This record gives sequence, C-alpha cells and structure tokens, in this order.
Amino acid sequence: MSIETTITSLKRAKAICNEANRVPVAKRGMFAMVERRHSYSNLLHGAHAGYVGFTPCIVTSVDRAGIVKEVKLAGQSWPLKRRDWRLRSTR
Repeated sequence: MSIETTITSLKRAKAICNEANRVPVAKRGMFAMVERRHSYSNLLHGAHAGYVGFTPCIVTSVDRAGIVKEVKLAGQSWPLKRRDWRLRSTR
C-alpha cells in the first residue's frame, strides 16, 4: 500500500465520518413532530398505563444553535414551549 492510497482512504473515511455526525438544524416554519407522553391509571386493576403520541406542529422559535424552543400546534392559539414537552398530561 502506497502513501497516496492511504491518504485518499483516510480522507474518504473522514468525509464519511463528518457526514454521519452532521446535526440537522431547525428553522422557523419547519414541520416538526413533538413527542407527548400520556399516562392514566386503570381503576379496575389499579395499575398505571400510558402511551406515547406524536403531535404534528410548526416551529415558531429557534435558538442560536438551531434547537427548537417553541412550536405551534394546529388549533391552539398559544405556543408550546420546550419545557412543556417533558410534562406528562393526565387523562
């Protein structure tokens, strides 16, 4: 193996690694799916159950790093903030 082939294979490996580590950047107006966890208690058996649902929304605010801060849900006049995504809704 010559030095030139080693250099080209290392450059190719670096390009593949950089492409795999690229993080997508969010922008205002993009479509997003927010994970919302719902939990409830089963009165018949006394156990807790739940499910995870994904809600479609539109990105309304993004920080400098490209991470979503606020989204707007369809049919809702107020925005949903990032701190609200971790809260569990009880039904």
